[in-house]
Amino acid sequence: MQFSKLMDLQGHDGEGPANQTAYARRDVERWAQAYGILLRYADCYPIDSTNAAKGHLLAEMEGPAMEMAWLRACLEAHWVHDQDISRPAVLDQVAASIGMQRVSDRIGSEGIKRLLDANTHEAVQAGAPGVPYAVVDGEGFWGNDRLAWVERRLGANLTIEDG
Repeated sequence: MQFSKLMDLQGHDGEGPANQTAYARRDVERWAQAYGILLRYADCYPIDSTNAAKGHLLAEMEGPAMEMAWLRACLEAHWVHDQDISRPAVLDQVAASIGMQRVSDRIGSEGIKRLLDANTHEAVQAGAPGVPYAVVDGEGFWGNDRLAWVERRLGANLTIEDG
């Protein structure tokens, strides 16, 4: 899903109240600390994540293990190593680091563009107000703090390491 497009389709202008933005930023830092994940706001933040999302779709096509490897490597490249994951060359480095083929020559394909657009529109139709968002038995759950509810609804006992 393309997060910025989801926000556009829902009428968000990209700017929130300053106090809300500051709070959200601090909240992200707290969650990262709780999960034991390194986090550093990149100098290039915010970025257009469209190319990274397309790379994610390519990784997903190679199976769940590659998808998780892509997510971890891509997020680490941006949030830990201050790399601009909107740049195809950076995404090729991410792909190489996890044993995936180059993505720069594939992210421009019409099929990937259509798939990303379809996924984004599906999220809008499902009522996703943002990410993460999951629907279980017809009920939507939005936000990192709701993932435990998703786990309970699924009857699962997942941890962040499980994916």
